[in-house]
Amino acid sequence: MCIAVCPNNAIELMIDGRKGIYLPIISTQKCNDCGACVKSCPGMGIDFKKYNLNIFGEFPDDLLLGNHIKSYSGFACDKTVRINSSSGGLITALLIHALEHNLIDGALVTRMKRESPLEPESFIARTPKEIIDSSKSKYCPVPFNAGIREILNSEKDERFAVVGLPCHIHGIRKLEDQSKIVRNKIPFHLGLFCTHTPTFAGTEFLLDKILTLKKSDIKNMHYRGSGWPGLMKIQTKNDRTIEFQYSGIWDKELVSVGNIVMSFIHPRCCQCIDGSNELADISFADAWNDKYRNDVLGRSFIISRNKIGQDILRSAAESGKIEINEIDSKEIKESQKMLEFKKRRFHSLRRLYKTIGKSYPEYNYEFKISDPRSLYRSVLFEHMWRNIVRYHPSLWSFHKLYLFKKLNYSAQELSHLRKQATQQQTETVLRTQ
Repeated sequence: MCIAVCPNNAIELMIDGRKGIYLPIISTQKCNDCGACVKSCPGMGIDFKKYNLNIFGEFPDDLLLGNHIKSYSGFACDKTVRINSSSGGLITALLIHALEHNLIDGALVTRMKRESPLEPESFIARTPKEIIDSSKSKYCPVPFNAGIREILNSEKDERFAVVGLPCHIHGIRKLEDQSKIVRNKIPFHLGLFCTHTPTFAGTEFLLDKILTLKKSDIKNMHYRGSGWPGLMKIQTKNDRTIEFQYSGIWDKELVSVGNIVMSFIHPRCCQCIDGSNELADISFADAWNDKYRNDVLGRSFIISRNKIGQDILRSAAESGKIEINEIDSKEIKESQKMLEFKKRRFHSLRRLYKTIGKSYPEYNYEFKISDPRSLYRSVLFEHMWRNIVRYHPSLWSFHKLYLFKKLNYSAQELSHLRKQATQQQTETVLRTQ
């Protein structure tokens, strides 16, 4: 966001190879200390009481999900869109609907760079094909708000949807508070649930230590797709294709509870309280519960937070683009257990940071339930262990032993597990189609 709003183009991003994240580099020759970057920076925090009143007219009674009108489960009616998305293709279908009905001129979305397939970029998709090409999750840092500059430089009457994580939406809402022009250009804010984002080191660990691949060998990669919960697909430059179940290596089954996603998280993610994207017009989440666990084509949970969100959902459903069914919001809470943990951790960590004299993001938000267990886990695991391991690749081999349920998998065992997972997923998807 700081890059997008800087009037002097004084800031650029650089990937810190050791930390596996983007860092802003500021040109002291160009910077005139105007403060535009700080005012719109989501990393500083955001006043939840102020923005809930501005956007929704009230502070929410539901402190886990935030303000909402209705909750749904649903999916895209186009089976191709549905199966080639991360969880049901709802966002893709909604954006295409809005584009075809001239509600927007494009959407700010994310894709992986063609010339650097492990690095993402934000861009404005102006055609259904570009929207489809941007689908699927990206489990790495995404400099999404840098694309706001394209919106700032767009034609006067053009309007755009944005699709982002909670921190992305926070930055956009803060900028809209300062700029009526931006506020009028963004009619729809579509938000993704998020517990944390892995650093680039998480992907490197997966490729190097588990799949024995070099970054330079990768031609393209999709973290998820081909049904739900999906396959991770990697294509090498020598046209070798590797496929395995998303929940296999990346998430749960081949690794222990301290999985790759959980082991490579930047500390700032641990200081975030917003797991359900509370300031979006509509929020979307995977349907991680037993009721839909066998729905291999994929579906999402949806939270409609205001009239804007409710109207576009109803319009897309009536046009046959999506299918939605109203549900009790309790289903979403039961499916997303990390929501409450983030709130509990926030209160515990904030007290710790204040005690030791360190700064903490300001939210003007009180979730008063404190949990000593969350503090213990946050300090010992999330801060000490990760800071030691994730910044020192020389220790990754040891970390691999910690992650695996067994001390090691032979190459033959890994090959068998990948093949079995891929075969089962493909058979199920074809049978469902």
